[in-house]
Amino acid sequence: MAATYNGYTVLSLKFNENCTETFIFLKKHNVRDQSTETPKDRTLFIQGLPPYSSKELLKHVFEKFGKVHKIFLHSKLNVKVGDEDKTASKYFGDKSSGGFKVGYVVYQNESSVRRVLSHPVSQSLLLSSIKDKDQLNIGLVAMKQQYNESLVKKEELQKEIDEFMTEWDQKKSLEEEAAKNQTGEDGWEMVTKKGRNPGISRKESVNKQILSKERSKQSRKQLLNFYQFQIKESKMNHLESMRKKFEEDKQKIDLLKQSRRFKPF
Repeated sequence: MAATYNGYTVLSLKFNENCTETFIFLKKHNVRDQSTETPKDRTLFIQGLPPYSSKELLKHVFEKFGKVHKIFLHSKLNVKVGDEDKTASKYFGDKSSGGFKVGYVVYQNESSVRRVLSHPVSQSLLLSSIKDKDQLNIGLVAMKQQYNESLVKKEELQKEIDEFMTEWDQKKSLEEEAAKNQTGEDGWEMVTKKGRNPGISRKESVNKQILSKERSKQSRKQLLNFYQFQIKESKMNHLESMRKKFEEDKQKIDLLKQSRRFKPF
């Protein structure tokens, strides 16, 4: 009988009969933005695949339920199907942590998906039944592969750099071309300066930034003037209070003199 957990079908996976089993979690792939690469009726979404899982190995395991059309493997969730393979760089970017994986198994027939989801958890799927043992990326085979992948090949590295710079130059060229005849909010055509010293590109966005900085400067200047005025006013008030106190003390001394109680010595 098939076991389920939190909406997933649970399957048992073993390297061989003598090994401890591990569990993988599967369900029919059904999302809002469905890709043509993964039709919902023929695609299984799998979580918890062991680190040594490969497309060849998974194809061997899941073809017992029906003809497999395609397999996608990703090192993390929330990656668009196929994107990780296209953008993966051997020398740049984030490296895979080598942990558990997620995958998509696309069958040719919908009935194959139903057979997988009804498979009893008590009947473990054996990985060691594969004929070509080199396809199992574990142990010494995995260590050899990791070492070979760590070596830098100058030709491959230079090729990747050249391809990236070519794409970058094309992108910048398109941006400059689009900026030439850019139209502002008021309908006027934006003219950009070219030449040996082009200076700042006076696009609408740049003009807005300059105006924003000018307003900020004016605001700070007004605030500074306001503080200076406050300081000056405070000093004037202090002097006025001192004069007032002096006059009051002077009047007290006059009163004491008149009453003949003024004895300075």
